[in-house]
Amino acid sequence: MIYLDNEAFSIEYDKVAHPFPSSFYKYYSLSPNSIDAITSSYIYASHPYQLNDSFDCDKNIIHFEDEKALFGNQYNEMCNTFSPQEIKKMSQDLFYSEEYRKCGIISLATSCVNELMWAHYSGKKGICVEFDIGKFDFRYYGPFPINYVECLPKVCIPDRSASVAMSIQCTVKHSVWSYENEWRILVPNPNGQDFESFGHQIDGVNPESCHNRRFTYSVLAVKRIVLGIEFINVDEIISSEENVYIFKPCCGQKAKLIDHIVINTIPTFQLIKADDQRGYDIIPVTIFKIENGLYRVSVD
Repeated sequence: MIYLDNEAFSIEYDKVAHPFPSSFYKYYSLSPNSIDAITSSYIYASHPYQLNDSFDCDKNIIHFEDEKALFGNQYNEMCNTFSPQEIKKMSQDLFYSEEYRKCGIISLATSCVNELMWAHYSGKKGICVEFDIGKFDFRYYGPFPINYVECLPKVCIPDRSASVAMSIQCTVKHSVWSYENEWRILVPNPNGQDFESFGHQIDGVNPESCHNRRFTYSVLAVKRIVLGIEFINVDEIISSEENVYIFKPCCGQKAKLIDHIVINTIPTFQLIKADDQRGYDIIPVTIFKIENGLYRVSVD
């Protein structure tokens, strides 16, 4: 349980079926942005418009008991111009614009061998990073487990404060997404600085002065990195023998990532198909840099 605006906010979940995770994971595709995030040791706190589920942080969760109080002196004029449905949508858009320039969302998984997570977020060539979020040195709320529901709830303001309503909005998803077993941390804007926003913009907010939603962490927060099943392409292998091979990355970005792993001695694992054919498993590997752009990998 946490307190936002002095109001208690908790998420109920089945502690037997879903105990508190010992680690949290972030799946990354092998893209320039992902490689930059890992090698620069930052994690991105998303705006809802950037999430891949169109029902995630659904605007229709939020309802306002008194829209007149929300819009003030403009309300009567708005009633002469817009329908009640349009005003409702405008109130939800305004809530999105106001609240999510104050808060960012970091989505985390609880397993590094989830087949669907690899397929949807990393692909065969991507990576998965295991974090010790207790070593994040930026302020955040949570972690909160996502509540997977058949029907999204409705939260009325002012029955709930805006910040608590937003927290509820961020932590419920349709049950079709339950395979992700997702948890989230919510990151407040540092020192009151507006976050970079998306969609509807607020008058008087200068986008150039906004925080870029990137939060740096110590490399010690990374417990291990898991390489995708085809992170090392067959075409990149120069030579091989039992449990050892020499490879040359196909691009400088991949070499940059491997150098980051080697320099910081980050424990590294390789994703493999499990012997029992029931999914994935991981095995430890050691990477040694022979020279620029050439590496030796051994299976431990």
